[in-house]
Amino acid sequence: MNLIYIRNNKLYIGFRYVEPLSGTSRRFRKSTGLSDNKSNRIIAQQKAVEYYNALSKPSTTPNVKTTDHVNTQQESVVEVNIDKNKNILSDDVSTTSVLSMGISELFEVYQEDELWFDLEETTKGLYFHRFHLFILPFFSNLPILDITIEKLKHFRRYLATRKKTSSDGTTSKYSGKYLNQVLTFLLQLIRFGFQNDYLGTSAWQGRMSSSRTPNLSLGDLSPKIIRKFKEIKPEVNSLSPKERDCFLDYVKEHDPHYYPVLYFASFTGLRKGELHALRWREVNLHAKTVLVKYSMTDAGVIKTTKTARVRTVYLTDTTCDILRKMKTSDTNPMDFVFLSTDGGHLRHNRLSKVVRRNAKRAGIKHISVHSLRHTCASAIANNSSIVQAQQALGHSQITTTMSYYHQDEDALRKAMRNQ
Repeated sequence: MNLIYIRNNKLYIGFRYVEPLSGTSRRFRKSTGLSDNKSNRIIAQQKAVEYYNALSKPSTTPNVKTTDHVNTQQESVVEVNIDKNKNILSDDVSTTSVLSMGISELFEVYQEDELWFDLEETTKGLYFHRFHLFILPFFSNLPILDITIEKLKHFRRYLATRKKTSSDGTTSKYSGKYLNQVLTFLLQLIRFGFQNDYLGTSAWQGRMSSSRTPNLSLGDLSPKIIRKFKEIKPEVNSLSPKERDCFLDYVKEHDPHYYPVLYFASFTGLRKGELHALRWREVNLHAKTVLVKYSMTDAGVIKTTKTARVRTVYLTDTTCDILRKMKTSDTNPMDFVFLSTDGGHLRHNRLSKVVRRNAKRAGIKHISVHSLRHTCASAIANNSSIVQAQQALGHSQITTTMSYYHQDEDALRKAMRNQ
């Protein structure tokens, strides 16, 4: 068992211990404030041992001093203590609590792990929702050690039968993509149980008088055994250059407030969340560039971009002219670039409604905000290369960009006839 771990070149203390009186298994997590190097690892280990002994066996805690200079004898003491800690964990874990642990308790333990603290708040909310809507009702009274491969397959069949109810009262099946996300989270939770000895062979060692073969193994979690649901990728319409210009001209005349943001989206390919999070400090009109660093969730939380990368997009002369007209002497660098009609921040679904409304009235095929990103990718790829489209959109894999690419029929006709 590791008492320390490294995150972003910083040393953290993290371990699970058993309360002496209650026998309850708990997680302890604390930053040391130390950078990762050999000497600091020794210091962090000593601190971890002190915390562990104080929490699990306060009456017999050895006095291990933490200093900047640790001699060989002190290092050996730390190693001995760590070995003893491993024995403590295997000897003192409550047999009853481990054998009766259900999926709910496992989820609680998972929420105390460092993996959970690294998740985005929106991701935590999704996990909570999926756990209580699907996983907990199915596994509610079953100890995790009694989960079998057949039970997991049964859960998959159970997911396939679940239906959602829309606001108008109609019911429909969940998409394959959504059900795969639920299934993936369950398997992730079970793998966590294996990694922390709540499942598998080690979960039974020292806890029962007779040996028992585990009901489940890590190999059982293979996609070949627990099949994924078929995902039907929704088709996203893209506009040709002529359709794009027709759409933007209509918006400029009939919905002028949203013309700048939709024009900007059509020629930069920014994601909806990136449009919402864009501030004037990231816009350089002199260099005709925009630094794309952040995105905004539907809940209004600012975070990194989808790929956690910063990228530069280059602006056309027309785009720069539009932005210059929007910028005033009172504009603060921290102000958001695109605002709603009342001067407040754009609501998460406002642009979607504006795009659908104007496309319908202009007699253009159904499109979304994301369609404008596809439109930009296709225009760049048709005029230059798919690699440059990848760089503009900020994709980590060019195969992703390929799915955004829509062939311009006019460009294809011209290329084939000019061979």
